[in-house]
Amino acid sequence: MIHPKSLQQRLSLFLILPVALLLILMRIAGFIYACNLLLSQWKEAPILKLQRAAHRVDMRLEHVKDWIRVFNQTPVRQDTAAIHELTIEQLKKQEGIDQAHLTWQNDEELSSSLALIGCLT
Repeated sequence: MIHPKSLQQRLSLFLILPVALLLILMRIAGFIYACNLLLSQWKEAPILKLQRAAHRVDMRLEHVKDWIRVFNQTPVRQDTAAIHELTIEQLKKQEGIDQAHLTWQNDEELSSSLALIGCLT
């Protein structure tokens, strides 16, 4: 075993060496903790950005979806054609819709087809 003979040897062996080892171990533990924390945030960041973008798109399309629901809930009859035309006009005014066309497929069955052309900017 080591037997320190002078005061300087005792100081370095019993005080400085344990403190240096403790500081080195704390630095290694802190580095590992910081790496794990940064990696977890790095993995979560793209998911959060995509969720935020999806929410923005959904909010921008909410008014358009509302008018499409109105169109779909209106019964298809001869006397409701004006309501369908009004709904199409309102759809054309919505942000993100460039064109909206209503085409009646068959007068006897009164089935309709709605075509929307839009772009989100």
